[in-house]
Amino acid sequence: MTAAGHLNRALKWFAEHFTPKENWVPPKLPKRNYWLYYYLYGVERLGAFAHVEKFGKHDWYWEGAEYLVKKQSRGGYWGVYPGSVRDTCFALLFLRRATAPVTDYNPNRVAAVKSKGGDFQIRVDGNYPVTMWVSSWPDRLKDYYAWGDDKLRVAWIEWRANGKKIARITGSEKDPLPPSKATFAHREAFKRNGVFQIQAFGEIVDEGLRRYKVKSNKVKVKVDRVLTPELRSWLDDQGRNLLLRLGKRNRITVKASSQMGGWPASKAVDGIGFTGWACAQDDQRPWLEITLERPIRATHLVLTPTIWFPTASQAFKTPKLVVARIGRERFTLKIPQGIHKTRLEFGKRLPVKRIYLIVLDWYPGKRWKNSGGFAEVELQDREKRRR
Repeated sequence: MTAAGHLNRALKWFAEHFTPKENWVPPKLPKRNYWLYYYLYGVERLGAFAHVEKFGKHDWYWEGAEYLVKKQSRGGYWGVYPGSVRDTCFALLFLRRATAPVTDYNPNRVAAVKSKGGDFQIRVDGNYPVTMWVSSWPDRLKDYYAWGDDKLRVAWIEWRANGKKIARITGSEKDPLPPSKATFAHREAFKRNGVFQIQAFGEIVDEGLRRYKVKSNKVKVKVDRVLTPELRSWLDDQGRNLLLRLGKRNRITVKASSQMGGWPASKAVDGIGFTGWACAQDDQRPWLEITLERPIRATHLVLTPTIWFPTASQAFKTPKLVVARIGRERFTLKIPQGIHKTRLEFGKRLPVKRIYLIVLDWYPGKRWKNSGGFAEVELQDREKRRR
């Protein structure tokens, strides 16, 4: 089973057993709710590292946050006694979603551009998933439509992205909404990257039960934090990479023409897609050499350009034209720009003992314009898998 398969099985199990109210134990053991807050912090870490907002039907963060808010004591702490520093720390780590900054630089931050106009105002939080809410109801609306208690009755609010409905939240036609619900807040985990124009539409009911359509200002949001299917497939490739299964009897040696800072050649074969090798900025003809003590048979060479983070893919310059020498064979690869893997098919199973890569041309980088390399170099045997 692939790494992604194991992850999906674990998430499926969690979807069936998750509750923020107790730390799960097997049925035969006594249910003593030990380490509840540490368990919730573990839930937060799982959600952050797996990049999931829901376990099945459970919105783990909102369910956990709601439970924690209710459990907080009047003194501000969590736990059974005022000195529960440990429990309070774990609760705050969950509420703050503390693991997110570790999993992504400037975590899940999206750019929101506000605009004026509209019958009422909305705001959009610059995090992913994107949170949107009604920020203010102008006095002129209250002057026209408020009831005798000077409060509005909002029947519903519909959220739209690029003109398409993404959510509809029901309000009340007769009773004023409490402040906690008058925001009509909604969180949207967009399934693709792009620029989205967010706008809210609604219906206000006056004291004579007459209905009036209203609409908000528009807010443009740029989302580039969605992991594409290709990025998710990188988990599967770990199970196919022969360089990660060499064993102690087949040592691997990795050399390079140069390196920049903490980006040595060895990181190009460590199985981690978000580390890698990057050449020095003054290296005019960068090369990477991988040598095995014993040859192994493979059908494909897979190259991934060095990226700083999934959401900062253009920080380094990335290879555009690469010459690969596999034993006596010589291949030339033209690599398209972007976050992806380039697969070179040998045409037959080759015994591979040495891989020598020379980068002849580059796509420009934004942060380190003269440094780049490979995040991962992989060997795969696709014929063996078909058998």
